[in-house]
Amino acid sequence: MSKKEIYPKTEFEDRSSLKGTLFCATILGIIMLVSWFYVFNIFVQR
Repeated sequence: MSKKEIYPKTEFEDRSSLKGTLFCATILGIIMLVSWFYVFNIFVQR
């Protein structure tokens, strides 16, 4: 079941999936950096 469903999708959604994963990764990285800077500033102010 899974093999038959995966093959046709990878041909069409290969480029879009790569762009989506990169987009999600960049958003997560930005959120992590912002949160780390926020926590760091809280500790520095104390």
